[in-house]
Amino acid sequence: PYLTRCMVRQNLAIETADLVLVPYETGHVPKYHMWMKSDELQRLTASEPLTLEEEFAQQKNWLEKHDRVTFILLDKARLPPTALHLSIPTSHETPAMSDVHPSSLISDLEVEAMIGDVNFYLIPAEEPESDGVRDLEDRRSPAQVPIFEGEISVMIADPTARRRGLASQAIAACLVYVHKYFTEDITAVVAKVSLDNEASLNLFKDKLGFIERKRILCFNEVDLVYPTVPGSKTVAADTASRIISHIEKSGKPWSFFCVPR
Repeated sequence: PYLTRCMVRQNLAIETADLVLVPYETGHVPKYHMWMKSDELQRLTASEPLTLEEEFAQQKNWLEKHDRVTFILLDKARLPPTALHLSIPTSHETPAMSDVHPSSLISDLEVEAMIGDVNFYLIPAEEPESDGVRDLEDRRSPAQVPIFEGEISVMIADPTARRRGLASQAIAACLVYVHKYFTEDITAVVAKVSLDNEASLNLFKDKLGFIERKRILCFNEVDLVYPTVPGSKTVAADTASRIISHIEKSGKPWSFFCVPR
């Protein structure tokens, strides 16, 4: 299947100027679960509350899927230089958790540095309106390679980490990673944002230049898409490049390094 050709490097972490992005592992789940008990975060992310057991099951599901990339965001200001290489059991781990995913031994320092997450999903591309004979013939043609868009989402769960430009860094880093290690076979980068989430609407529309494609009122959300050249084969990279330009114009440094996990 097409999706099995997408590659997720679970042994890599990403460093930017202010963040470390690490794969979502079982050691992160208890703190993530604590975040998602917040009524505010549930409303802004259109999420349903889960039990801790359900959160562990969802983390495992995300890890095994071929159609997505999920990173936990760590604030570098809260990490000593050696923290990336620590892999000691903590109060957030149990032997059973380690058996399920041996690389999930997360240090207390890493858990303390968690501030949010960033996600990228492959979703079926929007089909353009069709009204001609050629379109009918195309639909009758033999099975073609599926066409996908990439949905990007970011959450800064820790209120003390907001308004520092970290969400922009996380989005840019995730898209650079997607371009380098995951897939470039996408036609657009899309953000689906709750109409109640003013902070995310401001980020994607006003700061990063996404434009509104459609509103889905039954879900109280809006589809925002980054404008790119039709037919471009480097959509994720192009989108990341423009976001990086925005970061640099705001006076903040930009860097991207992949390091062994």
